[in-house]
Amino acid sequence: MSMFFFTALSFFFLCIYGSCDSVNSTKDDPIPPYTTSYYTQQLDNFNSNDKRTFNQRILTAKQYWKNDVLLFYPGNEAPIDEFYNNTGFLFELAERFQALVVFAEHRYYGDTLPFGPQDTFTPANMAYLSVGQAMADFSRLVQDIRDKMNIKKVIVIGGRYSLLLN
Repeated sequence: MSMFFFTALSFFFLCIYGSCDSVNSTKDDPIPPYTTSYYTQQLDNFNSNDKRTFNQRILTAKQYWKNDVLLFYPGNEAPIDEFYNNTGFLFELAERFQALVVFAEHRYYGDTLPFGPQDTFTPANMAYLSVGQAMADFSRLVQDIRDKMNIKKVIVIGGRYSLLLN
């Protein structure tokens, strides 16, 4: 049901902003290159006394960015570059909306390992892997991007798990 709603909503946006003839991406669609950066996140978003942090991997594409729109993809259960390289539809939207594109990796996946590759997956350290923590990470990042880059409109795009984080 959620995926159907997302697909219908995406189709609706495309029809409003141009044509409905190129709704589906193909493997031949060019995926623009990205810039990798790291954003410092709080390890525990719900304990202000815990000052520990980790680096969250961020992929940014500015090729189409000319206005105050952000297309944001919150990461799923895999390295974020896998989603970036298989989400051509999002770049069609970026071109139409002249939007900044940001993909944020989910904590505990890919290169976003809060305790490093050796210690992240111990039982004690897994306590910080939760939907609530991930949502707080994405919320903080989006708010910071809005503040620093004068973004007025944010469109969150995802599939499966990441769509539920919206």
